[in-house]
Order: sequence, then structure tokens, then C-alpha cells
Amino acid sequence: VLVLAVPRDFDPAIARCRGVYLYSVDDLQETCNRNRAERDREIPKAERIVRKSAERFIRDHNHRRSGAVIRQLREQWGTIKDSELGRLFNKLPDLDEKDRNEIRYAFERMLGKCLHPPLKSLRDESEKGVPHKLLDALALLFQLRDEK
Repeated sequence: VLVLAVPRDFDPAIARCRGVYLYSVDDLQETCNRNRAERDREIPKAERIVRKSAERFIRDHNHRRSGAVIRQLREQWGTIKDSELGRLFNKLPDLDEKDRNEIRYAFERMLGKCLHPPLKSLRDESEKGVPHKLLDALALLFQLRDEK
């Protein structure tokens, strides 16, 4: 049986009876203070968890946003490459398949070498957590669509 009373309306000697546990409001306050102190000791741990989760979320968000720009740049430049290869092959109809493959390979390597520096910069900035300025600049320079 649990009995709460404020002010106390029974004799404190009842605590000496077998099976009776007597707690005063002061006892409850002490328990509350102890519990609060235990929770307060856990605050730094909770803050670290929140900070790490927020950092991971921001890093993942930046990575996804960077990925969209990288994909668009590769698609855009790949389309240009394919168009120019088609134009070249139409002007040189006598090329055999080996020569065409060598030219395709050269174009692909050139495209990779042209894209490598800006994409590396974008990845590096994403890892630092602040790629938005670079993303905005690339989107503006290369007229990329926003994929939010």
C-alpha cells in the first residue's frame, strides 16, 4: 500500500513496523537530485552522439548533392563527347573499327582528365562539409539543373 500525505499525517514511528517503508518528501527530493545528477553526467555523451549524427547527416547530404552535380557533368560532357565522335566518324568513314576504338578511348581519357580536377575539388570540399559555393559555381558555369 502506498500512502502519500502532505503534511505528514501519521507518526514517523510507523517506519519501525515490519514491512513498512517510510519515505518523506525530503527522501524523494534526495532521490530526484541524485537522478538529475546522473542525467547531467550523461549530457556530454548525449551531446557527442548528437554532434556526430549531425556531422554524418551533413556529410551524407553534401555527398548526395555533390553526386548529382558529378553525374550531371559526366552526362553533359559524355553527350558532347558522343556527338563529336559521331561527327568525326561521319567525316572519316574509312576508319576501321580498331582505329575508331582507339579514337573513342582517346576521347574518353581526355574527358576523364578534363573532369578530374573539378570533380576532385568538389569531393574534397564535400568532405570538409562546405561544398555549396563550389556546387553553385559549377551549376552556374555548366548550366546544370537543380535536382533537390
